[in-house]
Amino acid sequence: MRNQKQMWWRTALILGFAAILLAAATIPATAAGPTRMPDEMVLTKAQQDEALRGMGPQERERRAAQWADPAVLPVSYSRAYFVLEDDGAGGEKPVEVGRTDGSEAPNFRVPNLDTAATTGSGTRYDLYISVAVVRTACSGCYQWAIDNWADWKGNTGKDYANNIEDMIGTSWAGDLTLHHDTYTGEYNACCGTPIKKLDIYRSDATPNEGVGWSFHEWTDQSQCCTKSMNWGDGTAYIRQTTWKSRSDNVVHKYVHSKGGTAGYSLSFYNAGVSVTPADSNQWSVAAYATFSH
Repeated sequence: MRNQKQMWWRTALILGFAAILLAAATIPATAAGPTRMPDEMVLTKAQQDEALRGMGPQERERRAAQWADPAVLPVSYSRAYFVLEDDGAGGEKPVEVGRTDGSEAPNFRVPNLDTAATTGSGTRYDLYISVAVVRTACSGCYQWAIDNWADWKGNTGKDYANNIEDMIGTSWAGDLTLHHDTYTGEYNACCGTPIKKLDIYRSDATPNEGVGWSFHEWTDQSQCCTKSMNWGDGTAYIRQTTWKSRSDNVVHKYVHSKGGTAGYSLSFYNAGVSVTPADSNQWSVAAYATFSH
């Protein structure tokens, strides 16, 4: 009887250990974040907090979740504000406001709206753009996500209901490979209708140089109103296989169409973004940042 009890306890212990090992094997592994490289520029927690305070709710939600992810290393952030002023010829021109003085860190540029003039509509700016760069986990390589954000405030100068698409594009120096991209956005709601997704799509790309996305700034959402884009976002994921110990620029350009009959295309080279055709029915603005690779 005693031997039977001992055998029972041994069996129970063996089965218990086996169950523990099986349970441990089925628990998802925590994603390992990228290790900071020597002299790599990264965003401090204070810089992240300062950047988040100046964002709109949609961008803040996106950035806060991304920067808190242990599998992500936030490395760079920059934004710019623009008001639209009369160009003296019956049109509008974008003017940057709150511009930084050049003393900031190369991987962190946040304008000061306290220095910006107030427009006639009572807003401090009409167009807001930003570019955020994070390094993400990548097996056997180094990968960055370049996240390009744009949104409008008020209706000043947005050329109501024109049918020519606006565009956002991003380009980077260093010849890193474009691995994939994502894009999304929303229109403002109106007349009690649900919020509608922005009709954004990838329209241009140059291998190792840049990618661009197009969308209609205005859309007919119902019989009672036409509403404008609220926000749009395009993200390029770029990779390289070895660490090069250098720093390079990334650029985010927003291209606004004022009407006319021609659509536009983007081309990219070495952190530069060019617009074709370069006619008077469009204007563009840009923000830039620096990242280590």
